[in-house]
Amino acid sequence: MGGAGIGGGSGDHGGTVTISGGMVHAQGGGGDGGAGIGGGQGGHGGNITIRGNAEVTAIGGGFSSGAAGIGGGSGGNGGSITIEGNPNITATGAWRGAGIGGGTSGDSGIINIRGGRVEANGEAGGGAGIGGGAGGSAVTIDISGGTVVANGSSHGAGIGGGGGGNIISPGGGGNVTISGDAYVTANSGTGNPYGIGPGANAEGGSPGQAGSLGVLPNATVVQNGIATHQAPSITTQPANQSVQAGQTATFTVVATGAPTPALLWEVSTNGGATFTTIPGETSATLTLNNVTTAMSGYRYRVYAEEINIPIKQCSLNKSTKNIKTSE
Repeated sequence: MGGAGIGGGSGDHGGTVTISGGMVHAQGGGGDGGAGIGGGQGGHGGNITIRGNAEVTAIGGGFSSGAAGIGGGSGGNGGSITIEGNPNITATGAWRGAGIGGGTSGDSGIINIRGGRVEANGEAGGGAGIGGGAGGSAVTIDISGGTVVANGSSHGAGIGGGGGGNIISPGGGGNVTISGDAYVTANSGTGNPYGIGPGANAEGGSPGQAGSLGVLPNATVVQNGIATHQAPSITTQPANQSVQAGQTATFTVVATGAPTPALLWEVSTNGGATFTTIPGETSATLTLNNVTTAMSGYRYRVYAEEINIPIKQCSLNKSTKNIKTSE
C-alpha cells in the first residue's frame, strides 16, 4: 500500500537510487503513500541521482497523506537529491506532497539541480513544487543549471516551504541558491505571494520562516510571472559623436536586467590604452558640455552591472565610442 514506485517499501527509506538513462515511469502506492522515486510511507528519500539523458516521470502516491514525486514518502523528508546532465524530468507529488522534496510534513532535504529540464508540481493541499510537503520546510536547494519550472499547490511556495494552517504550521523558505545559466520559473499556489520562499497560512496566520535566496549573475528567475532576477544586458549601444568645439556631445545607452542594472561610464584619453571611471556618471545618458578640440579622439565605454551582487559580472558595449571635435 505505502511503498515507493522505485525505492523504499512501506516504512522504509529510499536507499540509493541512480538513474543514468532510459525512460522511467514510477508511481508510489496509495493510502498514506510512497514516493514515485524515494521513500515509502514514513521514509525519507535516501540518496537519489538522476543524470544523463534519462526521461523520468515520477508521481507520488497517497490520497489521505501524500508523498513527493521524487523524495520523501508521506511524513518523510526528501533525503539527498541530485539532478545533473541533461535529463527530462516531470515530478508530481500526491495530496500535500512536494513535486521534488518532502512528503506531507516532510522537509525538502538537500536538493541539487545542475542541468536538464525539470518540472516539479506540488499536489493540492499545500505541497511546494520543490521543497517541503504541506507543513514541511525547505532546507538546502541549489540550482546551478538547467531549465526548472516549479509549481506549488494551495498556499505552498513554488520553491521553498509547504503551506499550512492551524493544524499544520506552514514551512520555512530554507536556503535557496540559483546560479550558473539556470532559468528558473517558480509559481506559488493560491494564497501564497512567494514564488520562492516560505509556505503561507491557509487560516490567515503568519507564514513560515522566511529563509534566504541568493541569485548569482547570469541566472534568470521568474516568480509568479515577474522576472525578479535577469542578467544585465546592453540592448542599444551608444553612437559616435561628431560636434564642434564648445558644443555638447551626448552618449546614450539602453540596458535591461532585473533588478535594473547600475551603469558606470569610463573614458580613455590615450586611444583606448587605459580607461578611468567618470565620477558621478551613472545614468543612461552621458552628457559632455562645452567640449574642446583636445577631447577629439577620446573614447568612452559603459558597463551595466547587477546591483547587490558581490561578484562583478558586467556587459561591456561591443565597441568603444569616440568623440570628434572641430573648430
